Amino acid sequence: MQFSRVITPVENIQVWNTTSDGFSFVISFASRSGPGFRGNPGFIASWRPIHQNRSAVEVIGSPFETFPEAEQACEAVLGHLKERARGHSHASPLRAVIRSSGSVVPSHPLSGRDRLTAKGK
Repeated sequence: MQFSRVITPVENIQVWNTTSDGFSFVISFASRSGPGFRGNPGFIASWRPIHQNRSAVEVIGSPFETFPEAEQACEAVLGHLKERARGHSHASPLRAVIRSSGSVVPSHPLSGRDRLTAKGK
C-alpha cells in the first residue's frame, strides 16, 4: 500500500490515505496540545470498506509511535481482510488480533467496540 498525504485548506492537519482491494485506510497524527488533531499523541490508523456506508474502524494499537508502525498495522489488517474475502478465515474481520508476527487469531470483543487489533507495541 502506498499512503499519500492529504492536502487540506486547514493548516497543520496531518492525514494520509490509501485504498486497496475495496478498503480505505487513513492515518492521522494527533497531539495533546499542538496544532492539528487533538488526542493521545501519535499516528492513529483506521479503515473502512469503500463501498459500504459504514464508519471507520480504529486499528487497536493506535496511536502508534511512528508512521511506519501505523502503516505496517494497516497492511496487516488488509492482509486479514483479503484472506477473509477469499474464504480462508472464519474469524470475523471485526474480531481478530493481528500479532506482531503477522499471524491473525480470533479474539473476543473489546469494550463493545468493533476493531481490529494490531499488537506489537
